[in-house]
Amino acid sequence: MDGPWLTAVGVAAIFLARLLQSLLYTVREILMVRGRRVGASLLSLAETTVWFVAFCVVMGDLLSRPFDRVAALKAAAFLTGWAAGTFLGIEVEERMARGYATVQIISVGKEDELRERLLSSGFPLTSLEARGREGPRTIYQIVIPRRGLSRLLRSIDQVDPRAFVTILETRGVRRGVENAPSG
Repeated sequence: MDGPWLTAVGVAAIFLARLLQSLLYTVREILMVRGRRVGASLLSLAETTVWFVAFCVVMGDLLSRPFDRVAALKAAAFLTGWAAGTFLGIEVEERMARGYATVQIISVGKEDELRERLLSSGFPLTSLEARGREGPRTIYQIVIPRRGLSRLLRSIDQVDPRAFVTILETRGVRRGVENAPSG
């Protein structure tokens, strides 16, 4: 009776360790982008430690019992734990979405309609005249709080689902976006 219980605990522990490692990776990447060296370094240490322990357990089982069902389950938990952690990491990243994003939009044929929609929705819009391969273009540039990014992208897609959109991580803003919609 202890065998199946211990197997389930061992497999769950490997899965949770990899899920945790993936979440630590996500937060570490966010801290790195924001220039937080000490925090990112400490998370890197924790992330690597979790990986090392989980890897050693799985490899130890695979090497000592290569065709064992428990070893295969632990290997599967190792792989799926990372995938589940990646999924949850996206949620964490979205919830940690502090700061600003700079969004550049190029619309072909719907520039005026897009401009009116974005301005009427309260987005702080700057227009830049440019030349592309196909001739003159207008680039709309918007700096907004990251938590308002989903709303902005929905507004763009409603008017021009084919618009070319680039999203840049903005490290700092000094003035000018206080009235931007936030979400």
